[in-house]
Amino acid sequence: MLIEIGAMSILDVPAAASEKAMPAPPTSDESRFPVVVKGDTRAYLDAQCAALGVSLAGLCGTILDEVVMESKRRARLSERREPT
Repeated sequence: MLIEIGAMSILDVPAAASEKAMPAPPTSDESRFPVVVKGDTRAYLDAQCAALGVSLAGLCGTILDEVVMESKRRARLSERREPT
């Protein structure tokens, strides 16, 4: 499935969704789930893991955590800009 986002950044997609999302309290500090990526994405991630000396799970977790943190930050900023 392709999502047409036009001039938006990839970070704008989860930021827009997070404005409406009500996150549930975490059940623990960590959570694991399977992720499917394209072959060339996996090759890139594997190369980054080798270069950085980190695990694939650790690298992907860091990337996802940073995207979510940035999305939340953008959602908070847009809430401040737009009167409710």
